[in-house]
Amino acid sequence: MARDRYAAQRLQDIPNVGYSTWKEKQISDAIMYFMRDVERKRPLLLEIVIGGREKWLQTAHKVWGMRALLTTDKLDEIFDYFVQQAGPNPTEQLQALADIRKYS
Repeated sequence: MARDRYAAQRLQDIPNVGYSTWKEKQISDAIMYFMRDVERKRPLLLEIVIGGREKWLQTAHKVWGMRALLTTDKLDEIFDYFVQQAGPNPTEQLQALADIRKYS
């Protein structure tokens, strides 16, 4: 069987809390919709990553913390996914986007 040389570069599945119960499905779907929205708003994605894990956790706990199934570990998974989506040099990417907007 041929080895997939790009496997390490692919994103994993979007983090979720499971789909066994109605509550798990609702929370998992909310996570998915939020993450897809952030992915479409590249500057926001880059700002989250640049802000760092601690700021993300503080903000996310305020928004998501009321949901008992969304633990710090799960929020860490979401942040790690965003870091992977952002790719290298998020600060430079954000500046490049700002420059494009400035001159367009």
